[in-house]
Amino acid sequence: MKRLLLIGAVAITCNFAFIISQTRKMSSTFQYLNASYDDAPQNPPKMQKEESSEYPFTFAGCLLIKDQNMLLPEWLAYHYTVLPLRRLIIAVDPLSYTDPAAVLDQWSSLINITIWHDEKIYWKNSYGLISNKTLHQGDKHLTAVRTIFVERQKHFLGHCLEVLRDEGQSWTILVDIDEYLAFNHFDELEGGPQWCKKEEEGCKEIYMEARRNGTHIRSHLGASTAAEIMHSHESILRNQNIGIWNLIHYDTPFVIEKPCIMLARYLVISRESELGEIQEQIGKEFNVSSFQTLRYRYRARVDAPQIGKTIINAKYYDGRMANGPHRVLGEMCTGNTGYGYNAMNSFRVHHYVGRWESFRQPGADFRGYDTFLKRSNEKNVVYDNTTGFSKDTNTSWLARFMSIVGREKAISLTHEAILRSEREKLMLEIDLALQ
Repeated sequence: MKRLLLIGAVAITCNFAFIISQTRKMSSTFQYLNASYDDAPQNPPKMQKEESSEYPFTFAGCLLIKDQNMLLPEWLAYHYTVLPLRRLIIAVDPLSYTDPAAVLDQWSSLINITIWHDEKIYWKNSYGLISNKTLHQGDKHLTAVRTIFVERQKHFLGHCLEVLRDEGQSWTILVDIDEYLAFNHFDELEGGPQWCKKEEEGCKEIYMEARRNGTHIRSHLGASTAAEIMHSHESILRNQNIGIWNLIHYDTPFVIEKPCIMLARYLVISRESELGEIQEQIGKEFNVSSFQTLRYRYRARVDAPQIGKTIINAKYYDGRMANGPHRVLGEMCTGNTGYGYNAMNSFRVHHYVGRWESFRQPGADFRGYDTFLKRSNEKNVVYDNTTGFSKDTNTSWLARFMSIVGREKAISLTHEAILRSEREKLMLEIDLALQ
């Protein structure tokens, strides 16, 4: 027994020594983002011909990222397919250890992407950065980190919308890297809308009848893109302050009321789903478990939302300071609070807990393992297969993505890019542990 233990200890020691040696070789290659970068906007890429004829319009996005490169390939591919996303401005948090450029460079022919490394581009009066080295000394700086992060979001979102407005962009998603715009299909147990008050006679019955007879806009969510659905149904977006029956035309210059739409947001927990059917559909070259929109399909019920997120028509951004990542433009947004009325929208936002490997932040992490466990253990959930699959065609968004860009390119942009980013993060964490 002692001999077996000794052999095992020697093996572990050798393996760890090998990892250390490789890590030390790689440590010099990590790009800590305290260097100067050329942050001039990239020239718009030559887009594929299918863009101009297939979609009535395309979406833009503003995204702030910090050491979450392993989530980026799926986020890009999903929104490229489902919206479709064709313009993106990304700000790299100055406290990042890694640079997403290696992932983003592969998308240059598909999405016009601008990367802002230097926060002075969008934040003129910075608090001054807390260094990564200081953060390693303990948790006492985490409150300051969170405060600065929230302020950085406000400045970034405001300037991003300003740039997109000046470019003539229209609908823009403001969600995080672990969030996805999803079609707002009915839940089997959803019932009537929460905004139906007892004194409003017949409200719930009218709503339920519209669902049953197929006249409600949420009955028309098939395999189309978000742009096609919004273009085909003028009632897709509604004024949530006044009521569900009052329509707004957000692209009419004479009637510009609330170009910022508050969407309900729901947590998707890290409970495993059966993957065999999806794996068979897309082929063995992909590992379905690497895609959180396919792997995790248990979502909080519609009566248990998180604070909402928004989509905004950047054409009508008036330059005001962003409130933050939720009800970004205050009274310019629908709704009276930070929560969206889910029954009134054709879209919602799915917020994925994901794996601990992708959830945790290297260095100072103001969320931590307790937050991960709390979110993962949400009990009030329903099975939701709508993000991964189209209910009409029984086809995953990944299969649709492959049909657009081709199988070989889809593998390179998603599966292979995810694996590279996972290795990068693992080696970074080992490198930090050895310092």
